[in-house]
Amino acid sequence: MANDDNTSSPPRTSEQDPAQSATFAERLAHAAEEATQSTNRLSTLTDSHAMASETQTEINRRRAAHKTAYYAFAEAAEHRRQRVCSLMVRNACSNGLKKQNEKAIADGTGDVAALTAQNEEIRLGLRQLNRENAAVVDEAKRDIEVQRKWDAFYALRSDEPPGV
Repeated sequence: MANDDNTSSPPRTSEQDPAQSATFAERLAHAAEEATQSTNRLSTLTDSHAMASETQTEINRRRAAHKTAYYAFAEAAEHRRQRVCSLMVRNACSNGLKKQNEKAIADGTGDVAALTAQNEEIRLGLRQLNRENAAVVDEAKRDIEVQRKWDAFYALRSDEPPGV
């Protein structure tokens, strides 16, 4: 049977046609160039992934540092808050005792001189106590503002609840 079919390949000869060998050389060069480009893309992708990983590591490090700073702040703020509460309780107790003394003086049921001296002692003691703790009270007031800023910072972040 003769080669009437157009789908069959042409018969091979021992010598390659120069047009076909140039095409093969071009295809080989093109394939080598594509392989180089693919390697470069892979290298770029790997570098990009490494940079993204380093960037994420840095983000995680900064996030952990912020949380550590927040926890340290929260602990110190809680300590100051407790000191201020203790100071308020001492002031309230002392003021209550002063009022009792003043009522006793007004009713005439106690020694006026002793009760007046005790009230003066309480007043001076409170003044000294409040003076000594004024810095703690001021820091507690600043803590309130800082806490609001921290809460606002974390409220802007969708991945972390406020106050954490």
